[in-house]
Amino acid sequence: MTDLKSPNFEFLKDIDPALTRQAAMAEQYALEDPNAALTKLRLFGEMLAMRILPRISWDSFVRPRWGIR
Repeated sequence: MTDLKSPNFEFLKDIDPALTRQAAMAEQYALEDPNAALTKLRLFGEMLAMRILPRISWDSFVRPRWGIR
């Protein structure tokens, strides 16, 4: 695969190349194929969530906000 550049997400390249690749592809497709761009953005969001959730305490985040004890 070619090395895609993303002016908006290049800072993620050293942290997570897969996230950078999805964001760059979404930017590349934005004008010529908006549906493909939205699909790439959805994948970006899912990948980001999968990387964030293990690092936070889900119980401490959800329970107080929803009144769960």
